[in-house]
Amino acid sequence: MSSTSGFTSGFASKMVTSCAVAALAIGFVASDAQAGSFGLREQSATGQGLSFAGAAAGGAGLGSMFWNPAAMTDYKGIQVEGTISGIFPFAKLTTDSTSLVSTGKTSGDIAQDVALPATYGTWQVGKDVWLGLSVNAPFGLATKYDPTWGTGRLYGTTTRATSMEVTPSLAYQINDQLSVGVGVRVMSFKAIYKSFISRPGGLEGDGTGIGASAGLTYKPDNKTEIGIGYRSTVQQDLTGSFTHPNASFPYSVYTNTPIKLRVMLPDSVTVGVKRKLTDQWTVLAGYEWTNWSRIQFPVFYSQATGTRISSLPLGYKDGWMASLGLEYAMNPNWTLRSGVAYEYSPIRDDTRGPRLPDNDRFWLSLGAGYKFDEKLSFDFSYTHIIPQNTRMNVVSGNPSFTSPYTYTGKFDSHIDIVSVSMRYRFDTPAAPAALPKK
Repeated sequence: MSSTSGFTSGFASKMVTSCAVAALAIGFVASDAQAGSFGLREQSATGQGLSFAGAAAGGAGLGSMFWNPAAMTDYKGIQVEGTISGIFPFAKLTTDSTSLVSTGKTSGDIAQDVALPATYGTWQVGKDVWLGLSVNAPFGLATKYDPTWGTGRLYGTTTRATSMEVTPSLAYQINDQLSVGVGVRVMSFKAIYKSFISRPGGLEGDGTGIGASAGLTYKPDNKTEIGIGYRSTVQQDLTGSFTHPNASFPYSVYTNTPIKLRVMLPDSVTVGVKRKLTDQWTVLAGYEWTNWSRIQFPVFYSQATGTRISSLPLGYKDGWMASLGLEYAMNPNWTLRSGVAYEYSPIRDDTRGPRLPDNDRFWLSLGAGYKFDEKLSFDFSYTHIIPQNTRMNVVSGNPSFTSPYTYTGKFDSHIDIVSVSMRYRFDTPAAPAALPKK
């Protein structure tokens, strides 16, 4: 075997191993949502420091391939990157009107802290061709109420969603200006949806779905990059069980009844721009639209008879996020970043329930990158998210709930995120061409 093929085999082994480790970790991850509803945007420490401005145009480092596989062509040779984000949400619900318990009662913190990993690998197999592999958790949610706590237990005690996605990708550089890329998304998904009505009950299900990603980057000059990426919907046909122990509600009594449930996870479009102003300053901008209205009210059926049992009270609208970032190359080793963003939530006041206190919010981010040498670099970032005043109105007219009990209140919430990453290039970068002698 030649040294080149041996090196290639060694790289492939390392790449698969690192992605497998991340996959095992992601399999146990759930989080309070950070990308509208139960989407997760924390896929890059570089992008986190910019509030993900320019992510589709290479602004999120190697993690840009999550949004746009064509961005791989910005990274020569053979490279891997691992990111881990610590997400520290806080959400407390104070009841101000209910038909069952006294007002002013607080839930305590219902959100749960989590560590979210992501792994990327790219391999430039030819002058114009790149292969890539990424492992991510694009969706996740974890909130939990005390099951003895007042009216809230009727509408939800434990809500959890976990996902793991593996995406092999291919990118082609058509010329110095234009690159295109595609990927195949293979995603496992699990949902737990529990309530307490006389006795604990709820729904559990899991499944695997396939989707696609595609994108392009365009460089009109050597200072500007424009990227657009598309992530398709992923149809998840979940199988599991449903328990509902109280016949006085709009259900019959069910005990571990096998069910099937189809969930259409949303597609999204991301646009990014990166413009180098000087040798030190770079400005970035981004916009992302997510088709959350596709999810509607997922219906679950009996596996045995095909009879409709009920539906999940979601009813989301579409969401979007606009961001602006600034990057400053302080010296050859250190790069500083900052970013701001505004995110429009798919969950509105007239449909919000106690399970997910999502609302429109502002992002404030800071970050730094350290280049150890031509092969090894590190990135660090911090984000503080400030939601707007968040009301919950489970009342007559709310299309998501049919219970006879009213339940209103206000959430107090905020989110802190800390991300770190390491990127390594396995091959040796080519030395700069020598200047001609005078």
